[in-house]
Amino acid sequence: MPSARHGKPPSLYQRTLQVAGEYRCPVCAGESVAASQAPEAVEIRQLVEHWLQQGDSQATIRSFLVHDYGLSILERPPASGVSVLVWALPVVAAALAITGLSLGFVRWRRATLPEAEPDGRGR
Repeated sequence: MPSARHGKPPSLYQRTLQVAGEYRCPVCAGESVAASQAPEAVEIRQLVEHWLQQGDSQATIRSFLVHDYGLSILERPPASGVSVLVWALPVVAAALAITGLSLGFVRWRRATLPEAEPDGRGR
């Protein structure tokens, strides 16, 4: 934010956009509340601006929005509980698949190699 670099505190509008950028638009795919022009996102931005004017902290605003919309409103959901499994299970599954394929290829290669005869020549 240009004005914050020069020692001036960010304006209410800039703070609103910064805070609103931490939340997903509840009706748009892949847009933050700060970027979306959907009526629901505009309403949330207005609420955020109102709460900031009242002096509410970002933690308080977060608790209001999570209470009303659930954890899906967060751009960066907390990494705990079941949400960790959502991220960890695909990684574990991919690692197991790669290991299984590697072992399968090693066994397949051993099975297709010609056996050496006692004099050192292949069949």
